[in-house]
Parts: sequence; structure tokens; C-alpha cells
Amino acid sequence: MNRTWLLRDELYRVFHNWKMLLVFFALGCGLGWTASALCPSYHKATRVVFVALNPYRAYSDARFLALAKPRYSNIDNYHYWQMYQLETAIYRDPLIQTTLEHLRALDPYWNNVDAVQLRQMLDAEWRTAGRWRLIARYSDRDHAIQAVQVWSEQSALQVKEAVSSARKAFMIDQQLLVAAQELQEARLREQSLRLAQQALRDWRTEAAALPQERPLPPDMRWRVYALTTAYAQEDSAWQALLERQPAPNAPAKDYIEWAEQALGQYQAELEILPGQISWLEAQYEQLKEQYQTEADKSLGLSPNLEVEGLGELQEQVVRPTSTLALVGGLIGLLAWLFIEALRVRSKERISE
Repeated sequence: MNRTWLLRDELYRVFHNWKMLLVFFALGCGLGWTASALCPSYHKATRVVFVALNPYRAYSDARFLALAKPRYSNIDNYHYWQMYQLETAIYRDPLIQTTLEHLRALDPYWNNVDAVQLRQMLDAEWRTAGRWRLIARYSDRDHAIQAVQVWSEQSALQVKEAVSSARKAFMIDQQLLVAAQELQEARLREQSLRLAQQALRDWRTEAAALPQERPLPPDMRWRVYALTTAYAQEDSAWQALLERQPAPNAPAKDYIEWAEQALGQYQAELEILPGQISWLEAQYEQLKEQYQTEADKSLGLSPNLEVEGLGELQEQVVRPTSTLALVGGLIGLLAWLFIEALRVRSKERISE
């Protein structure tokens, strides 16, 4: 019985036995290479698409609905956020279905292929904005080429339409801001005019109780100035009213008469404002609907995105020889380690 057996000695022996390690690795690689010869090859059809993105207004894109990764922390990962949006857009079910319909019109073979199978054939390789590679992998050369050709064309078409909608949505959004401001101003104008109208009526009642042939007290005069000039607008009616403003030493009756004219101007504007507010509200709602429609069509893509230059189709036969050989070599190493582990375990039992 061997009482001097040590585990570290066995481990040293195992991991320094390079010859057996290389033998098992080479044997595994050979088996992997043999397996690759038995595996069917496939065809890889590729088309390069150029994607441009101008991030000068990156933060304005946060308004648009994101299909994937809807939040980005800063402008550094803005490109990737938009690239994920684009990748999600070209894999959407409607686009895949449209691609399949065009393929079926091109070749009856595709009648036996469904959308799930088509999506499994397709792939997109990219790092950031710039060169994108749209790829179709399939056992048949012609059908791989057809798949990537139609998919790339439909993707470019629908992405351009989405970007166009994004730009329309952006412009409508600017109009919405203006419409919202005008509506808010009209509502505030109506509210402030009603308050001013009531305050001027109260002033008229108070002024009517004073001697009509004598000048107004300074505080009464400044109050009527504030209730008129503060609400005057740059139109002919208001400007004419301001030009008829009584002199500081004019009698009270002249100010009361002038206040009556201001009340008439208030009333005329208050009769018009509800109609203006209703029209502005209708315009605002219409713009909201237009914005929502275009935003939905935008697919969350940036208005600063450009898809240009569909490149020539490239095709190659792919056989996973190197991959299977490497996998076989790793499996050979694992098999060798397993055998050595059993040997070490048996010696450990003997030493006990």
C-alpha cells in the first residue's frame, strides 16, 4: 500500500504530461473535422447597408416611442440606443410578413415557409452607425440570395418611411407647442379680462359717487389707468381708446365716460374669445391626433437617421469545419481530464 501518495504530485504529473494532452486534443480535432465533413454546408448571402446618424439633436428623440431599450443615460450611448431601435424595427412581424409575401410572389417555393422560419434565416451584424450587414443563411443558394435581397429592400423602404414619419412627428410637435401656448394665452386672456371688467365696473360705481366736475383723486386715476392700459393690445381699437385718455386734471365725468368705452372694448373682445378658444382647442386636438399617427409610424426611430446605399449581394458557402474541429479538440481535452481524474481517484483509494 502506497502511503506516500500526494494529490499535488498527481496534479503536477497530469498537467505536465503534454504529449498525452496534445494527443487527445489532436484526436478530438480530427473527430470534429470528420463530423464537419458529414454535416451539410449552408449558403450565406450578405448585403451591406450604410446607416448614418446625426446626433446633434439626440435628446429631442426621447419624445418618440422606443421599441427596445427605451432609455439612454447620455449621448455616449445614444448611437447604440438608436441602433437597437433600428435592429428591432427590421425584425418586426409586419416587416417579416411583408418580406415573406414578396418572396412568395417571386418564387412559389416560399409558400412552404412561414414567418418564423424566415426570421430564423435572417441576421443583422453591426457595431454602431455605419456599415450594417444583412445576412440570410440557408441550405439553398438561390433562396438565400432571394431572402436577403427582398428583406434588405423592404427593410430600407420601411425604415425610410418610418424616418419620414419621425420627421413629420417632430414638425407637428413644434406646432403643438405653439398651439398649446396660444390656447393657454387665450384662456388666460379671457380670465384676466373678466376680472378686469368686473374691477372696472366697481371702479365706475365708486367714481360715480364723487363730484363729477372735479378731478379724480390720484389713487382713483391710477387705478383706472391700470385697469385699461395693462390690458390694451396692439390693435386700432385699443390704440384709439388709449389716445382718448383724459388729462390728469380732467373732471371725473370724463374718466367715467372713458371707462365706459373701455368696458365696451372688454365686452367686444370677450364675445370673440370663446370662439377663438374653441377653434384653438379643435386645432390642438387635431395636431395631437396627427402627431400620434406619425409617432406610431416612426417605429421609435430618430428623425436624424439615414439608411443609404444598398450594396451588391455577396454569397459564400459556409461549412463549420474550424468550429467543429475546435469543439472536438476541447471535448478531447475534457475526455483526457476525465480519464486522469478517474486514475487519480483510484490511486487515492489505494493510498487509503
